[in-house]
Amino acid sequence: MQTVLLIDDDPSICRSVGRLLRFLGFQVLSASSGAEALVMVGGVDIEIDLVLSDIQMPNMSGHEIAAAFAGRYPVLLMSGALEQQRNGILAKPFTPTELLKHIQNTLRVAA
Repeated sequence: MQTVLLIDDDPSICRSVGRLLRFLGFQVLSASSGAEALVMVGGVDIEIDLVLSDIQMPNMSGHEIAAAFAGRYPVLLMSGALEQQRNGILAKPFTPTELLKHIQNTLRVAA
């Protein structure tokens, strides 16, 4: 089973996307911020296959999270802001099919 580290500062998004990821067959670890995610993976030997992070968050943006995890884990960014929805960014809201397609593409590119 593959593990996704989900990072979003909105608890309702974390819950709903986490449920969706589990429905799709993934194990899910959740963090409410980039700092929390860095602490989570820094102190424990955790197998993570993908980081799924919102772009717009206080203190540490999704782009900063992607930079922090670069070379360590593949990162898929998501955003509900229209101006940030471009190639490679998962647009919120999304369907299970769109989420799975973006995850598979990100993992394929990282392989």
